[in-house]
Amino acid sequence: MQRSTKAEWARRVARWRASGLSGPAFSEREGLNVRTLRYWSWRLDKEAREAAPTALSFVELPSLPEAVGMLEVVAESGHTVRVPADFDAGALERLLDLLEARA
Repeated sequence: MQRSTKAEWARRVARWRASGLSGPAFSEREGLNVRTLRYWSWRLDKEAREAAPTALSFVELPSLPEAVGMLEVVAESGHTVRVPADFDAGALERLLDLLEARA
């Protein structure tokens, strides 16, 4: 009996997966050894995983200057508070009152 090529096994495994049959049912229908079918399925999956692109990695981006969209308030006590341009005025007022009270 002539040995099957990798390409032939790839086609068989693809047909098996598309069939929706279990390994034993497909093997019986096609006259294959179920262990050989499962081996080739595993081997082809392994090769595909190894050939897949490498995992994604993070790339450091330059940070924006802190001053962009920020306001800086220096209290009489010397405390410096930086807030975004769309700050909550009431919250800032309470914070400044607290800082001044502790100074």
